Amino acid sequence: MVRNTNIPVCVILGLFYFPLAALFYWLSGQCLTYKSSRLYRLLIYLHHGDWYKERLEKTIRYLKLKKTSRVLEVGCGTGDLSKRLLATGVSLKAIDINKRFIEMLRGYCEETFDLCNITSLNYQDARFDRVIMIDVLHHLPNDEAYKKALFEIKRVLKPDGYAIIWEGSNPGYEKFLPMGLRKWVMSVLDGETNTTDIHEFQEEFGLDEIEPHCFRMKK
Repeated sequence: MVRNTNIPVCVILGLFYFPLAALFYWLSGQCLTYKSSRLYRLLIYLHHGDWYKERLEKTIRYLKLKKTSRVLEVGCGTGDLSKRLLATGVSLKAIDINKRFIEMLRGYCEETFDLCNITSLNYQDARFDRVIMIDVLHHLPNDEAYKKALFEIKRVLKPDGYAIIWEGSNPGYEKFLPMGLRKWVMSVLDGETNTTDIHEFQEEFGLDEIEPHCFRMKK
């Protein structure tokens, strides 16, 4: 009997990437992932695989977009979801605090992408029909910033609008590591994060959990 000894591609990539990321983090205190759009996509693939693509597809379904919809995407990263949204014909604004990513994306569609922080949005009240935010809140420094971000989303939504907010994921390989090592590994791969649970704000902001890790927030 011949055993299948093929090693998954994600494991090979992870074994190659992690030592580089760990060395960079040790020398600079920064996350290598956010220095390159390719490395950013690699991390998403290593951590989530096809599950991330499924999340994007679900997001578009949950948004129930019309051609006249005005949409804000918070934390657009390298623009994978942004490009899908633009293809639907909606009016889109997409923001991120990563200057490298925004400059790259402006070459794709200059008027769509803005360098902006979620805790202080540069948009007027009641401007958007929909807001999307995927895995942004855990990067905010504290509970005050967490609440400010949710408040800002409510502020820019139209009275009949709503936001789709994804936060967190089912644990992957990191669940097998001791807590201290797990925190360090995730800092290397994803930068500094907080441990605030979005459920703490569920009642205050009217967050309806439509599936695990996915919330709908109305105006």
